[in-house]
Amino acid sequence: MLRYLFILTLLGFVHCAEAQVKSPVVKVHAIRREIVPGAKMEDDATREKSYRYFLYLETKTGASFTVKELWINGVKQQFTTAVHKSPVKMDHPVIYSEPEKNIAVPATKNKVTEVIVEGDKENHRDEGNSTAVNNAALITIVYQGKSFQVPIKAFKDREPMFMQ
Repeated sequence: MLRYLFILTLLGFVHCAEAQVKSPVVKVHAIRREIVPGAKMEDDATREKSYRYFLYLETKTGASFTVKELWINGVKQQFTTAVHKSPVKMDHPVIYSEPEKNIAVPATKNKVTEVIVEGDKENHRDEGNSTAVNNAALITIVYQGKSFQVPIKAFKDREPMFMQ
């Protein structure tokens, strides 16, 4: 009888210890910049705004994780990831900006992972995923075998990018 009690107690401790795994994400840097085309439009034509998104996850230094999904405005996106040393500068600074406005992630001792948006995934919208629909963006990561959702309420707007 004591043996069974001991085993049940041990299983309880293992279950509690397993539940203690928390997301390694310390901070999220989410920036968007409007893309302004260089070509002049006709006088009565209206242009739908388009944006370039810059997403960075600051995580604990030794944390190893994978990004599983990325949703922006309720639409699933294709992406790649890259690890950077901080401070991280955006790769398309506006010439007349003050240099500090081009910094996406200030100096930190944390690991910085960029989630690079490559475009929508065949305009896949999932109205059933309320977390993706109700936030500006949603990143799902896998860390130590568990999935974590990292919601982004809003993007910080920076100066527009003028393209030719």
